[in-house]
Amino acid sequence: MKLKKNTGIRKSNPREELLDEELISRAVCECLEKGDSAGVIEVTRAYLKAINTSKLPTSSSLTDPQSTSAHSE
Repeated sequence: MKLKKNTGIRKSNPREELLDEELISRAVCECLEKGDSAGVIEVTRAYLKAINTSKLPTSSSLTDPQSTSAHSE
């Protein structure tokens, strides 16, 4: 998809943004300042989910018999 120039719209990568600790910290602080405890929980859950999915092994390593614990002897 091509974006028109000078529209103020930029490409976004949500996973990268959710893994940005500074951005997450600012979001949590903003929620705390506004007294939004549900927002803190939501931001924290999204951050933890992004971390957990970014550390999952690739599907190719799951199908490689040498990468499984049964074949690691």
